[in-house]
Amino acid sequence: EEFVKASDELDDRLEMRIARDLASQMDQFFDIHIPNSEIRYIAIHLMGKQALQFDDQRQVMDQATMDLVDAILLEIKQTYLVDLT
Repeated sequence: EEFVKASDELDDRLEMRIARDLASQMDQFFDIHIPNSEIRYIAIHLMGKQALQFDDQRQVMDQATMDLVDAILLEIKQTYLVDLT
């Protein structure tokens, strides 16, 4: 029951709408299908960059992952005029 409620709340968030749009664009560009579970995973990452970046002052993501997230967030900012940083 808690998971269903959390899922419903995620569906209403801006990050989920952006994740759906990103998935749609990747689907068209790469000719692949991205399942809803992966779209949710993208949305969770968009919501949680700050939380994932540091855990008691130590970095928990490698630099390549951080660079990729930064590039995605910059593209979102430029495309949607939404700053998720």
